[in-house]
Amino acid sequence: MFTYKYHFEGSSSIWTVESEKSVLTSAELCELILKSIFKDEKPTCGVQCYKDSINPDEDVSITRDFRTFNKEKPKVKTPKVKKRRWRSRSPQRQRVPIYNYRYY
Repeated sequence: MFTYKYHFEGSSSIWTVESEKSVLTSAELCELILKSIFKDEKPTCGVQCYKDSINPDEDVSITRDFRTFNKEKPKVKTPKVKKRRWRSRSPQRQRVPIYNYRYY
């Protein structure tokens, strides 16, 4: 078993992952990291490594990639179209004149 050290970009803490291979590619290392972090859950972000091959004695910098996984959009409910019923109009009100005269 070989132990690979990595740290996330902007973090000083170092994490480790174990693998049976002596040399890993960046894609294999990223898969191991996601499996160790999320285990049985669905990952919420991706990780990237910019090295071609990784040896166990190296400390690798990993970046998080939040664009990798698309969140499921909630389904938009379509509004129901209501039929307009015919309504009879009420008769027009007669206008009553308003007088502002003062009576003494």
